[in-house]
Amino acid sequence: MNLLGVLENGLFALGQIMRLPVMLLLWVCVLATLFVVGVFLVDAIARRREREGFDLERWLRGGSALGAPPERIFRLPMHARTLLQDISR
Repeated sequence: MNLLGVLENGLFALGQIMRLPVMLLLWVCVLATLFVVGVFLVDAIARRREREGFDLERWLRGGSALGAPPERIFRLPMHARTLLQDISR
């Protein structure tokens, strides 16, 4: 029995054994990627809807941004509201 045949058979057997775990891990990676892409798409759509319904120029004509009353700040989109609160601090 030559060494090359033993190595070839051993590698073939190892490949057969490792095929299922590798395929399962690849599918887990694909599903995780699809989940993350879905989360990003949902977030992007929500942010776009929030921005489309808001007129910043009109909001700024209503008075100063710093020191604005809480109900006026609440009308800002979420990210702009967070930015204004960080600046105020």
